[in-house]
Formats: sequence, structure tokens, C-alpha cells
Amino acid sequence: MKKPVIGERAVIECSAEALYEFLTDFNHFSKLLPDQVSDWKVENDTCSFHVKGLTTITAEYTEKIPYSNIKLAGHGKMGVHVNLYVEVKIEQIALQQAAVQFIVTSDINEFMAMMAYKPLETFTNRLTEELKKYVEQGHLCPQ
Repeated sequence: MKKPVIGERAVIECSAEALYEFLTDFNHFSKLLPDQVSDWKVENDTCSFHVKGLTTITAEYTEKIPYSNIKLAGHGKMGVHVNLYVEVKIEQIALQQAAVQFIVTSDINEFMAMMAYKPLETFTNRLTEELKKYVEQGHLCPQ
């Protein structure tokens, strides 16, 4: 997939530090995932999960730059072996306000990329929406 899936950039009423701490612990990701994801398992910096109708994916953190950037790599099999790469950009805007954006790239061929682009875009935007909702409900940062 030559064209990255760039999720919507959202401003969240929370510090970059709190968002970073939350997103660098896979135990927290389950709170953000859609219903199509099941069998969520976490072990240290690795997680695995099943995406209904697609495949089981294993992911791990590959880079963590405090309070600004998180990178993950995952792989699964959808007829062929697929590698996915996720980058989470976090930018401090104010004391209790930060922007967050998910970007996904993959090594899948162009034909599969055309089919996968829209679902991946929906998924990245859903992660952002769920994170924002989670914070707005007062679960992460005091309002």
C-alpha cells in the first residue's frame, strides 16, 4: 500500500503525556476497539486479536518517543501474509489539550490495498473517535 491511510486529526482535552501513557499500554486499547475485534490478548509490549471475517493479527510496539510518537507493527494472514504499520502522532497544544492522529501503512499489493483502504480508514477514525469519547467521559483526564 503506497498510499498511507491517514486518520482524522482530533483535538482531545487531555495532556500529551496522559495520552501517550494510555496508548503505550496495550491493556488500554481494548477500550477503543470496535465490536468486530475479539479474542484480545496482551503480553507485555505485544497483543493479538481476531478481526471478524478477516484474520488474527499480532502487533507489537516498535518505537516509543515520549509524549509525541508511537509506532506499532503488526502482521496477519488474509490469503497472503500482511504486515501493517501504525504510527500514532501526539502533539501538545495546551496544558490539558493535545492532538492525536493515527496513520496506517501496509506492504499489501495494490489490488488488496484498494479493497483495504476504506476499512482501514474507517478503523483509524474509529480509534480516534473512541479515544476522544473515552476522555470526554472522564476516564483518562479530569475534565
